[in-house]
Amino acid sequence: MKNQTPTLEPTFVKKDEFKIAGLQCLTLMEQDEYQKDIGQLWEEFMGTLPNIKNKTNESKTYGLCFDFKETNEYSYVSGVEIDDPNISLPDKVVVKTIPASRYAVFTYKGDMSGVGAAFKYIYETWLPQSGEVPEEFSFEFYDERFLGPSNKNSEMDIYIPLK
Repeated sequence: MKNQTPTLEPTFVKKDEFKIAGLQCLTLMEQDEYQKDIGQLWEEFMGTLPNIKNKTNESKTYGLCFDFKETNEYSYVSGVEIDDPNISLPDKVVVKTIPASRYAVFTYKGDMSGVGAAFKYIYETWLPQSGEVPEEFSFEFYDERFLGPSNKNSEMDIYIPLK
């Protein structure tokens, strides 16, 4: 499936610290589980998005993966960048700080069914061959290139922070 292969050569960027506000869930690495859990979380988040104040850009959203456990569980936040974390936020909305880092950025093209394969390629093939060491989180970045989860022409970026 050529359209579901990440860019083989990532670009490298440095990003300053920023904050996202969004909804959080705990899910499993198994594709059926995370697609269901994360799909439901995004649906709920899109309903909450208009109520989050101080967004830097409502059309740019993030999917943050962190807190990986040996039980194959991890935490995921669907969110939007905010300017001021001290504002009043809707119930269940969490704020996460993304630290300043150097990132390897992979552009994923295709529907969301291939995202798991993209992450597998990055962590099991590209990282070991690159000699780079990742931090303990990553995030997906969605902007106007993302045309919906089932659209084969969608694009999003996967940011892998490097030590």
